[in-house]
Amino acid sequence: MDKEHYRLQIEEDDIDLDVKFLVDGENEIVRVKPKKPKAVMYENAVALAADIELAEGACYYAILSGDFIFGDFIEALIDHHDLRPERVDIATLGMNQNNIDSVKNIAGFAGKVNLIVSHYYFNVERAELIPYMMGEYKDTSVSVAVAGSHMKLALIRDGGLGIVISGSANLSSSNSVEQFTLMCDSDLWEWNAGALQPIYDNFTVFEGNRAHFERDRKNNGRKLWRTMTNGR
Repeated sequence: MDKEHYRLQIEEDDIDLDVKFLVDGENEIVRVKPKKPKAVMYENAVALAADIELAEGACYYAILSGDFIFGDFIEALIDHHDLRPERVDIATLGMNQNNIDSVKNIAGFAGKVNLIVSHYYFNVERAELIPYMMGEYKDTSVSVAVAGSHMKLALIRDGGLGIVISGSANLSSSNSVEQFTLMCDSDLWEWNAGALQPIYDNFTVFEGNRAHFERDRKNNGRKLWRTMTNGR
C-alpha cells in the first residue's frame, strides 16, 4: 500500500496534540512534536478575518484591544480565506516565539515569505530567538532581513489581488490598544514591494540554510534610507 498521511487534532488536558498516522505496509503510527496551544486571542484574529471581504478596492480601518495579535491575524486571514499567496512580506520591530512559529505556518501556504526585523531586535535576541528562528526556517521559503526599521507592515500577493496591512502593532501583542488599516490595492502593493526590495537585496541575513550575518551591520539611519530610495 502506498503511504498516505492523515492529520488528527485531539484534545487532552486542554493541550492540542498533533498526531500523524502513517499508513503503509506495516500500518505504522508515529507521534510528532505537540503543537503549542493557541490562546483565545487567536480566536479573536479568526473572527476579525471572517468579517473582512477581500476584493480589489476594499478598505478596512480598525482600533483594537490588547487581545489582538497582529501575527495571528495575518495567519488567520490567509487560512480563513483559503489564500495561496505567491508572496508574503512582513516587517516588524520584533516578534516572539509564537510569531516565529506563525510565520512558518504562513510559509506552508505561500510560495515565498520575506521577513524584516529590526536591528535592535536582532541584537537583543541573537543568543536566543534568532538561533530558534534559524532552526525553524531552515529549508523553508522564509528569508530574514535585518534593518534599522520601525515599520509594521504586511503585504500579501494572491493572484491578481494585492493586500496591504499597516498599523501600530508589531507581530506580538503588547497588551496595548492598536490600530491598523487593510487595503486591497494592487498598485499600493506594488509600490510597497518595490520599496522593500532593496532591503532584501542588501540586508538579508539568512534564507534556507544560508547565512550572511555580515549584512546585519550598518544597515540603519542614512545608509538604509539611501539604499531604499536610490533611483526611486
